[in-house]
Amino acid sequence: MRAFKTVRSMFLAMLLAGASTTVASAVELKNEDAADYAIKVKSVSMETTLNVSAHQWTAVICVGGCTFSARGMGRVRAKRDDLVFVRDGKLVREAAPKASR
Repeated sequence: MRAFKTVRSMFLAMLLAGASTTVASAVELKNEDAADYAIKVKSVSMETTLNVSAHQWTAVICVGGCTFSARGMGRVRAKRDDLVFVRDGKLVREAAPKASR
């Protein structure tokens, strides 16, 4: 009986982990400029400022999407696998490329 409860608990934990991974996703942030920037990132679960160096790439984990903003650079909303670029001092969002079949 104890083994059954352990297996059932493991199954429930995997089910919950699988459900939660569909909510969170990574948004790629790439600074294409030669300058460093402080980018504010906000989602339902966090708010932070990322210091992004020139030509740096980073992945940001977003729950339900994130808003990226910086003074004088604009604001973009990104979700599930979108790409956010700093280009010529502005924030630009591009949709994630579609997978080929």
